[in-house]
Amino acid sequence: MKKILQIVLALSFCQLSIAQLFIPLEDIADDNIGWMKVVKYTQPAKPLNLAGRNYSAKQIRYCEQFIEWMQQSYVPKGCLGDVRIYVNTNPGASYSHKLKKGLPHLYGSYAKLYMFLKKDAKGKLVPQTGLADYWRIEANQLEYISNPVQFISTPDQYYFTMPYYHKNVKRDWSSYEQKANWLGFDKNSTLKNYMHFYQPKNAGAGLQYVVIMTKDNKLPFEPITIGEFFTKAEEHLPVWQKIESRSAELLATARKNLNRLKEKYKNQWNDVAEFRSSENITFYSFVNANEDMRDIFEKDAQTTGWPIYKISAATMAACKTDQPQWLTIRWDAGIQDKSYAAFKHESIMNNFNFDYLYNYFFYPDKVKGQSYKPLNSPLIKEAIVITEASLALKKATADKKVFFFDDFSTTATGKLPINWSSTVNQDGKKAVVTEASGDNIKWLELKGNAVSITNLKNTIPKDFEISFDIAVPQNFTWGAKRLSVELANANTKFAFELKPGFNGKAGFASFANNISGADRVNSNGYEVFGFSNNKVFNKVNTLLRKNGDDVSLFIDGILVAQYLKAIVNDIQFKSLKFIHIGSDSETEKYFISNVKIASFQ
Repeated sequence: MKKILQIVLALSFCQLSIAQLFIPLEDIADDNIGWMKVVKYTQPAKPLNLAGRNYSAKQIRYCEQFIEWMQQSYVPKGCLGDVRIYVNTNPGASYSHKLKKGLPHLYGSYAKLYMFLKKDAKGKLVPQTGLADYWRIEANQLEYISNPVQFISTPDQYYFTMPYYHKNVKRDWSSYEQKANWLGFDKNSTLKNYMHFYQPKNAGAGLQYVVIMTKDNKLPFEPITIGEFFTKAEEHLPVWQKIESRSAELLATARKNLNRLKEKYKNQWNDVAEFRSSENITFYSFVNANEDMRDIFEKDAQTTGWPIYKISAATMAACKTDQPQWLTIRWDAGIQDKSYAAFKHESIMNNFNFDYLYNYFFYPDKVKGQSYKPLNSPLIKEAIVITEASLALKKATADKKVFFFDDFSTTATGKLPINWSSTVNQDGKKAVVTEASGDNIKWLELKGNAVSITNLKNTIPKDFEISFDIAVPQNFTWGAKRLSVELANANTKFAFELKPGFNGKAGFASFANNISGADRVNSNGYEVFGFSNNKVFNKVNTLLRKNGDDVSLFIDGILVAQYLKAIVNDIQFKSLKFIHIGSDSETEKYFISNVKIASFQ
């Protein structure tokens, strides 16, 4: 029995040790982790032959330069970077894979950015999983910025659509506006001379930002007509019947329906063929294309149409030369409420020298003799501006009972508070200090952010008072997310939540607790009178007192909730965090100020 217990304890310790190696994203959010290796190419590039395609030494050298330029422009923060060169993939044996032979001659490089990390046995940061974001620079990329129209494609001619968000999309794509404008991507001055857009899921590689460069700013893609589409579809019906082993009866039905569509669109034969974004043409698209079904070219006022394109033989041949026909710079949106993704996005937009890349390939005389330089150094840190401390802060600093105090008086407006960390919200922005109340009092604005104090060097006193002012703007949305105030250590969490009422009615408070041995929380919560959304600026003072095992919550000095046997077993906490998990409108935000932790004796 003793031996079994020793084994169980050993396994438990092993599991705990392994678990401790994994690092939460928020713990490394502001760490300049950098690259696995900063690459310096000192040997001449060599040509490459792969899957029947020949890549010249010059083309491979371009890929090396892409890597050098990426690493000069961006130092990964909150993630670990690796780099690779790549070319067209080797098509598989299936017919669908063989169609990839019709793709243009491609070569490029990527930065692979691992956001989920752990420490190895030597304490070195390494990828925890293979999950990663990518940043790519490519010559003649087509496959991953487009959707294939496989039904009419051949190994010699690739047909495709290129869906993306733009200002003229219809209702079916309008929900992507916020993502397309993330952190000013749509209006960024470094991108204004180039075609740039956001592609959501099911468009190209999906969930990515794309910049495309051509010499004349015109893509070398040719739209096809409705007539060409039907002609090619008619040719391919028996091909796909054979591939999919469909019956002769189904082929006859498909041909009958195709002939009906040809008759319907005979007066639009020379119009550009446009699909709906969700359209995926298959053999059964024609089998089922009876008069009662919405056909492949039918759209309404709410539906965006996407032209079908092809690439000419001349352009395909030109792609094999050492002159790229177009350049693509694209990067994954990533986890957009995490700091690493916002930093990556802003670094690429604001540091990478898009104009140099463009001129290097399309107007080389403009940069002759010039080495690549990023627009901004990726290592520049914003200077911290410290403003004068308020009398309240000076007084609190001198008070031995005060464990922590911040009224944000030493932080400049528009900046993240000194000694605080913040997640980014869905807009890619961190919490910042503002003078929202209009009376020179500084507040920390949380709009879908989580903030925590970074300079708590000791555990919070066993018996304590945590107090702060909390406010919301007028017309704060009823039903919007609560503000959670969380105390934690390595194993336990205790939190209370606040939310304003509406039209002068009482707000709401509740507790959350995972401490073993504590009494259960009141699932009905508590009314908080005086905290509503009807005033221009709705402010109350909040105080949480822990005395022994018991917790009391006061709003503007009035007791609103008592929770007996809440924090038991002499548990002490090491962190304090304010969490607003999401905001769906401009009025859905919280302001906090005069945050104080003091001992209660």
